[in-house]
Amino acid sequence: SLAVLVGAVAVLKFSRGGMKLARSLEGTNLIWQVSILSTVAVILGLALTGFAGERLLSDQASIEFARRSVKPNFVRRIDLATARAQHAAGVQFVDARVSQDFERAHIEGAINVFADVSPGARSAATAHLNKALPVVVYCASSACPLADALAADLYYDGFQNVVVFANGMVDWNGGQP
Repeated sequence: SLAVLVGAVAVLKFSRGGMKLARSLEGTNLIWQVSILSTVAVILGLALTGFAGERLLSDQASIEFARRSVKPNFVRRIDLATARAQHAAGVQFVDARVSQDFERAHIEGAINVFADVSPGARSAATAHLNKALPVVVYCASSACPLADALAADLYYDGFQNVVVFANGMVDWNGGQP
């Protein structure tokens, strides 16, 4: 940062060793001077950041994305019998497919939230769902990654009990998409 650079210049100019270094650099190439000052600034910046306990990933969204990337398929998966039982019990169902596929066919009572939408659009689409109640997310089949992606996003959005109906519409429709 600028403050660290100014501090490094002050240390170089006014310390006993710094005066000698400043005098020895007089008349030399400006690039050489900037290189030395930049190196000192980086070293001081790293030292100060390390002592302050700051992390390189301080943005919570970046940390959550990294966690999600490291642990794929961490959301529990359910089979057809469990999905049918939960549907009969009135559990919330979310279809992760594109809207055209949803309009062609979907599980009765499900809402459509395409997995690849912005967090704001996802929040608006799921606003009427209860985060404390179970949510079943499904896609076309087990080969479709959209249900896993959306389930992870919903989990990180605060939904407490999210599961993926593994074989989705193919199983629901008796082997037909």
